[in-house]
This record gives sequence, structure tokens and C-alpha cells, in this order.
Amino acid sequence: GINATSAAGNLSYAWTNSNNNISGTNKAIGRLRAGNYQLTVTDMNGCQVKSSIYPITEIITTLPTPQYDEVIIPRNSSTTIKVKNPVPGARYQLLDAVTGQFIQENATGNFDMTIIKEDKSFLIKVSGGACNGEPGQAFIKVIDMTQLDIPNAFSPNGDGNNDMFRIRVVGYFRSNGLKIFNRWGQLVFETKDLGNEWNGTISGKPVPIGTYYWIIEGLDVYGKSFHRSGSLTLLR
Repeated sequence: GINATSAAGNLSYAWTNSNNNISGTNKAIGRLRAGNYQLTVTDMNGCQVKSSIYPITEIITTLPTPQYDEVIIPRNSSTTIKVKNPVPGARYQLLDAVTGQFIQENATGNFDMTIIKEDKSFLIKVSGGACNGEPGQAFIKVIDMTQLDIPNAFSPNGDGNNDMFRIRVVGYFRSNGLKIFNRWGQLVFETKDLGNEWNGTISGKPVPIGTYYWIIEGLDVYGKSFHRSGSLTLLR
């Protein structure tokens, strides 16, 4: 914005652009488009003084590309894809990545999707006024199975080979927890996230070699209760 100051009273102000159209009638003016502006000050006797020309340059800013994590869901279910780097005041458009068809638009960058029957890929455009960003991508992967690959032995001896007890999830599984016990029933490891691996220690101290027992509970791809238990051998 531009601000004109004066010590005298009874003055009128007129800001004009290059087309001689009045853009404002106060000493201060803001929210101007790009162009050249000039102030004319008129006193009570009709005497006028014109200012120098004030050039205003439009600044175009590039918005950050919208970022999304891949979403994995059971087939024919619903989900929401959520932008990880939202920009306040921006508008987001969701497009089909294959056809380019417009799907929906909002100011949050989060999009509700219903009854997803197959894998989907999307483009998300972001804009704010005259500012735009490179389109982002989002993917929804649908699955039809729940399978856990659970080893029956591991050797946490620091040689870089099979040092961790890790469970690989194939398909969809919502974990309610993994518990591992020693042969006396003492809990030696517990986690809600199956991505957390056990390194064969308890309270930072290595546990003895031998047989340990695990229990896993959660929900499968159909939302049904999933319960598995078994044993593993710890070697060194």
C-alpha cells in the first residue's frame, strides 16, 4: 500500500491509475493491482498538487507441491487422503491422474473418497490468487487379504544378519498389539506398531538364548478379529 501525509486540513485525495481511473480517495491506499499510481491532493480552494508516479509490481510466488502419503485400504471401503503440507488460504483441486477429470475442490487439501473398488491415482493442483504450484500426486491401493510373515528364529548377535525379530505384513492389518514372553511368562517386549522390531533385549540388556512366545491381536482386511500366537527361538 501507499500512504500520503499532510499537516493541513480540509484536503481531498484522489489516487488514479494509468487509465486515469480513481483507485482510492484516502491518504492511505492498499490492495492495489500492478500498475502506475499517482496522488492528486486538492485543498478547499481548489488548488491541486500531484505526486510522483508510484509503480506497483505484481509478485508471483510459487506454492509448494502438495505432498501425500500412499493410502492402503480394503477393497470397497472409504478413506480420506490428507495433505501433509497445507497452505492457509490456498485452494486444492483433485483430478483423476489417468483421465484428468475434475473430481472435487476445497480449501483444506483433504479429500474424502467413498467405496474405492480398485487402485486409484490422483493429481492435486494448488492455487492461491495468482500463485500456483506444481501438481502433487496421491495414490490409494486396495487389497483383499491379510497375511503376516513371522520368523520362527532370529540371532541378535550384531553380525548384521537376522539381528532383529521383525514381522512383515502383507495386505491389510490393523494391529492392536504384539507381546513377547519368556518361558516363565514374563513380558519381555510389547508394541502396538508391528513396524517396531525386537532386538532381543529387555530394559537394554540381552535376554538369554532359548524359546520365546508371541501373541498378536488386531483386525484383518474384513474388520474381523485377528489372533495369532506362536514361538520363536533366540540364538546368538
